[in-house]
Amino acid sequence: MNFAIISEAKKTLLGEAKFRDFILNDLSGGLVILLTSVFFLILGITSPSYNWDIVAYVAAAYQQDGLSGSELSSATYKEIEREVDAETFKELTVGEYVDVVFKDPKSLEQQMPFYTIKVVYIKLMRVLKTLVMSYASSTYVISAIFTSASVLMIALFLLHFGVPVLWLPVAATVAGYGTIASYSTPDAIACFFALLLIYAFIKQSKASYVISALLPLVRTDLAILSILTMGFDFFRKRSSYPILSAAAAFALYIVINKMAGNYGWLVLFNFTFVKINPYPSEIRISHDIWAYLEPYFTGFRNFVSSRHIIIYVLVVFLLVSRQGHKQLSPEIKPIITICLLYAGAHFALFPVYEDRFFAFPASLLFLSLIVSLFYSGSTPTRQDM
Repeated sequence: MNFAIISEAKKTLLGEAKFRDFILNDLSGGLVILLTSVFFLILGITSPSYNWDIVAYVAAAYQQDGLSGSELSSATYKEIEREVDAETFKELTVGEYVDVVFKDPKSLEQQMPFYTIKVVYIKLMRVLKTLVMSYASSTYVISAIFTSASVLMIALFLLHFGVPVLWLPVAATVAGYGTIASYSTPDAIACFFALLLIYAFIKQSKASYVISALLPLVRTDLAILSILTMGFDFFRKRSSYPILSAAAAFALYIVINKMAGNYGWLVLFNFTFVKINPYPSEIRISHDIWAYLEPYFTGFRNFVSSRHIIIYVLVVFLLVSRQGHKQLSPEIKPIITICLLYAGAHFALFPVYEDRFFAFPASLLFLSLIVSLFYSGSTPTRQDM
């Protein structure tokens, strides 16, 4: 018997088996990614939440079309009425605040500075209106599309760290992607571009500087993320690029708010937490210190009762326990730090904890937990993927 031939045959069969397993793993992983992404796309399109923001963003789009006053109000509410059923329309137009906005075009126009600062979202609405659909429908279709795209971004992170993509639907669900997929808000777009920035950052791509600089066009509060990420990049590379990028993001933040006629942080805070006024330009600023402290207590209670709380608790435990020789990987630690600082800064400026505002940090923190607790946290080889 020729043992050399037998040995060579075994090697060949073993190689074929490994190749077959590699192909099957890639196919099954790709199927999980595709199904998860499509699931959230369909969920968002078929189950819109019809939150009140749909009124404001439709009005913002029509305002950019040149409408104002009674024409703006009429076009906005006629389109909303065509989009939703009678019961939903009643919910959007009956109430102490929404009733005034519905009946008085002046009130509707005064809401616009809160919404026209979401530049990319409104531009995309106008593009979709030109192509295929109404402004009202586009508000949640955009959310569904970018939630689906955010799922793909999380898949890239999983592949980068060598984590099985079976964790993908878990990460997306825990982070609250089902919520942002169906909302008529720019939160899904914000989630996608925030993930894109962090991914470019850990890949040390120069594209991160461009993304960071333009991020306030998506949602102005993302200027916080731009500054934090570029700050970490500066200490890593000691380059002028991250400084220029952060400065550009901050300048763009100022320009967007100025052009939109934004009322400023004090008016927004008083409008949201002190006394909602259908005429925000006429709000009187409170001088009662408790009026500014109470929202933080309420917001913290909401945070503690949120679906994300367990993620934050476990991450803090991870940071405390992974000291000395058990330190976190060089890529995971900055991701965790940036996400925690962003969430903290966002809450400090606007003490509301809603899942939709924090979908991207929650998904990345959950991913960091999985990588740190069950996997190496180092970049895998192609065979590991």
